[in-house]
Amino acid sequence: MFDELAKEYFDSAETYASAIKLLQQYRDAERTHSSSFTDFEENFLFEAYKNDDGSSPNKKNRSLLDIVFEYVEAIKISNGNDSSIAEYAKEINELKRTINNFSNHQNSNLTSINLNDSIEKFLDEQRLNWKKDSDSEQTYRNEIFSLVQELFGNIDVSTLTKEHSNKYKSAVLNYPKNRRKHKVYKNFSIHELLKLDIPDVDKLASRTKARYLGHFSAFLVWLAKSDYAKSDLNLPLQGVVSKQTQNIDNRNPYSDSDLTKLFNSDAYIRCEHDKSFKYWVPLIALLTGARENEICQLHISDIYEETINKIWVFDINENDSAITFKSLKKPYHKRLVPIHHELINLGFLDFVNFRIANNQSRLFPELEYKADRNKYATALCKWFNDTYTNRVNCNITTPKTSFHSLRHNVINFFSHRLNISENKFAYVLGQKPEGNIAVDTYIKKSELPKIVDWYKKLDFSYCVDFSKIPNWKRFRFYRNSLS
Repeated sequence: MFDELAKEYFDSAETYASAIKLLQQYRDAERTHSSSFTDFEENFLFEAYKNDDGSSPNKKNRSLLDIVFEYVEAIKISNGNDSSIAEYAKEINELKRTINNFSNHQNSNLTSINLNDSIEKFLDEQRLNWKKDSDSEQTYRNEIFSLVQELFGNIDVSTLTKEHSNKYKSAVLNYPKNRRKHKVYKNFSIHELLKLDIPDVDKLASRTKARYLGHFSAFLVWLAKSDYAKSDLNLPLQGVVSKQTQNIDNRNPYSDSDLTKLFNSDAYIRCEHDKSFKYWVPLIALLTGARENEICQLHISDIYEETINKIWVFDINENDSAITFKSLKKPYHKRLVPIHHELINLGFLDFVNFRIANNQSRLFPELEYKADRNKYATALCKWFNDTYTNRVNCNITTPKTSFHSLRHNVINFFSHRLNISENKFAYVLGQKPEGNIAVDTYIKKSELPKIVDWYKKLDFSYCVDFSKIPNWKRFRFYRNSLS
């Protein structure tokens, strides 16, 4: 009943009704949540206690629940006749003691450690399982932990709750890509960004969101196993971005007109490429479907004539990785790929001999290894995606395209123009076949003639005039090597 006493505590009958409903929820919670009190304590109680702006309560701010407690005490003093309120008051006080005892008991079993120190311990352990050339640590530091530290500061991780997980999730789902470089968002703090209505086109791609959520989830699981934080803090992060949603972010292939712009550009026709990788790597990608780092890390020893079938091949591998820093994402990415006849016509084998004559062990020694996601392909991707395809040069306007799109052009050609089953050509492109088909880690040499036949039919001459592309020795990078 919204009487005079209630009016001293609640600004309206609606607020009073919400308060009484909250009391009833408390009563129900004690009766039905006794066996799973963790979920109740971390979800319902936070919602009940949080401030109007969604933050955690502090001594200066009172939530509706605090007001309800005071109101119940006032009812007990001024009007002991209300048996239902008196009953609520008794149950609430008992439940408050239960909550405090439970929270204290949980936290007493945890080892106190701040966020920064726990991050270092986590990385020290994970580093033992990472390859020497792995960029996992950089990803954790520059993406995951940078955001976590900005959101929560150097807190004691034993105080983490699912509310922190939910806040991190909200931040990731509303996080702008290239935030530090984007002129619109670079000067905003993370807390200011969370209040902005960021357009979907400016947000992280679904795959990137999945990486942020998955890596932080792994960290939370590690904290729990180490007795630094409560268990199940990672649950709010699971299943947020489905695999189907992630696949939406696959790059588009280049259109036929795009391929014309890329390979019959002034840079090719007028012999303007000043680095050998700018000339060869896009062509190799278009005529093999290989990934950028697979091409950029090639050694001279990876290019040879296979003895049984007398077929020139690219040997995609991670041999001597401790020395060469070559790497493959998956074991089944290791494979042989025939060297396309258009590459041979352009003088590719002569170029290999040129490298041998100059005592070079790598095909593109100008591409330095970087401990980031692109590894040997860092300079290539920066040039191709940011400079070569821009409006000043090739003027590529097809959305969601990048160097990786060339791989999709090859996939589409095999699938749509040659009608080859994806499970058949999957291994030559370093893909995992669908279904329960076994994945070999290497292509059998007896299968090479069939694969060569596919590559002979891989023909982009309907949109790329290869006769207009001059021999590599006419380009600046070769002329500069002679001076």
